[in-house]
Amino acid sequence: MNLAPRMKRAAAAAGATAVAAAGMVMGVAAPASAATGTSTICASGNYRVHFEFPQQGTSGDVSRGVCQIVPLESGTSYVKIWGYWNTNPGMFYVGTGHPQNPGSTTFYAGGTTTSPFLTFG
Repeated sequence: MNLAPRMKRAAAAAGATAVAAAGMVMGVAAPASAATGTSTICASGNYRVHFEFPQQGTSGDVSRGVCQIVPLESGTSYVKIWGYWNTNPGMFYVGTGHPQNPGSTTFYAGGTTTSPFLTFG
């Protein structure tokens, strides 16, 4: 009984499985959506908006009824958006948006201070 050919086939199969598994792990580790281009933040509700792109250190405020275009740096995958209370100091959380790659995405912070929502288009 010659074991050498069987051992070679087993080693080759194990090696192929390891390469395939490594490829799958590397695919999972890559960012799901790292956009470049622009994002537009619109305050379409009855409140002012504060936004932050934490990965690039960009933030700002948008007045009611106004939109602001923000250039995106490579690797940016999300924006956090808050609203300002109309009658009290402080902010409330509206949502987190994920810019689409490539190009631009517009985020609409809508609704009211008691029922805010975030949509995109």
